Amino acid sequence: MPNVEEGYFGNLKNYPENDVFIVVSRYYPRWLRKGLIFQPELAPSKELLDYWKRGDISWEEYEKQFREEMKEEKAQESIGGLAWASQYDTFRLLCYEKNRPCHRFILIDLINESLNEHNKIYEENSEE
Repeated sequence: MPNVEEGYFGNLKNYPENDVFIVVSRYYPRWLRKGLIFQPELAPSKELLDYWKRGDISWEEYEKQFREEMKEEKAQESIGGLAWASQYDTFRLLCYEKNRPCHRFILIDLINESLNEHNKIYEENSEE
């Protein structure tokens, strides 16, 4: 099972120091300590986030559109890499939102789905 947790910037000092911190916002906050892994390709587009914040779309529609955005090649590479690496390290996805709803929770689902798919393919190939 992947070791992927979620968190938000304001609580960073309270997370275990041995977690690998991944910033999944479009911009790296200037006030945030340097040296964290920055993966803006795992953030929602500005347009999608604006639609959600204005109340133009439901959370269900947001999730559907965010999942579509995450089908882009760079996002898929990052999700697959995190899925594989999370078997060995604990990753903590960070952004601005304190609680649900937040795209971090969708990303955790996508990482789990990616790892499950890789394991399924591996098992199928092992049986041949």
